[in-house]
Amino acid sequence: MTLTGSSTVVTGGLLHVNANNFKITSDGTTSTFLVTAATGAVSMAGDLALTAAAASITHSGATSLTVSTPSLIVTGGTFVMAGSAGTASAGTCVQGTIMYDTSFIYICSTANAWYKATLAPI
Repeated sequence: MTLTGSSTVVTGGLLHVNANNFKITSDGTTSTFLVTAATGAVSMAGDLALTAAAASITHSGATSLTVSTPSLIVTGGTFVMAGSAGTASAGTCVQGTIMYDTSFIYICSTANAWYKATLAPI
């Protein structure tokens, strides 16, 4: 089946894709959104924004994931900040930035004001 035109509207029920992948392309070839039928995996190109009430999660660009919410709760017992550790310098910083190295945890409490706490083995 081929649908043509500027839009397709489904009313009165679900759009059901059975057994095959669901793929949206920008030019007939380049995949911009794909749901893999066998696994349910979803992949997409471009920015992603999820919003409900006062909370939002936005992924834009190559390096930014923004969570905006009045309260963030992480369940599961462990919160891991993986990746390269940094060392804060006396230079500029954005309020709320947290960095660490093997000796200290650094917190930018106000714009351009770093504070550090010494780490001690347990």
